[in-house]
Amino acid sequence: MRLQRPVHYSQIVAAVRPGACPLCAVLKDFQSAYIREADPQSLEALCNFHMWAFAGAAQAESAAKLFLRLLEEAGTNHSALPPRVCGICLRIREEEVRRLDEFAEKFAQDKFREWMLVHGTVCMPHAIKLRPRLPAELQVSLAKILARREEELRTELEELLRNVQSGQRGHEGILGKVAESLAAQRGLEPK
Repeated sequence: MRLQRPVHYSQIVAAVRPGACPLCAVLKDFQSAYIREADPQSLEALCNFHMWAFAGAAQAESAAKLFLRLLEEAGTNHSALPPRVCGICLRIREEEVRRLDEFAEKFAQDKFREWMLVHGTVCMPHAIKLRPRLPAELQVSLAKILARREEELRTELEELLRNVQSGQRGHEGILGKVAESLAAQRGLEPK
């Protein structure tokens, strides 16, 4: 599996782009960097997604060391690996908490919030996690952002359906935009 080259966002504001969840962007970047730079000794287990990501993007020496250790732990009778929490998923969840707090702090600033109200968005999974971190008046602003984004996506989906009915096939990524809005960016599983 291919992972993007890490940008190493130092602040959430660096990941803010129209129509994209900045929390997803910083977490995908964190995930890519962690996989590429992880110390194999720091990982005790990997989920299916991160096993394949590690195989495809980590340095060969790191991946080989980790996989050798995991094979040894699986035992000579080829028993299943013991159920453990994926070390990369755990690190991503820790980073997600930190970044949600950072976003909430920035969202309290008028200039940032005003830009987000006009241009920004947050995916549904991150909005659900962000909402309890915000005071009531900022929850209203978050709801406005989500409502605007939903209307934008609804309009584009309706246009796609009209185009399909008239024989056109292209949809310029609208289905991916909706998937990201509903479930976060591909390769992230906010829990």
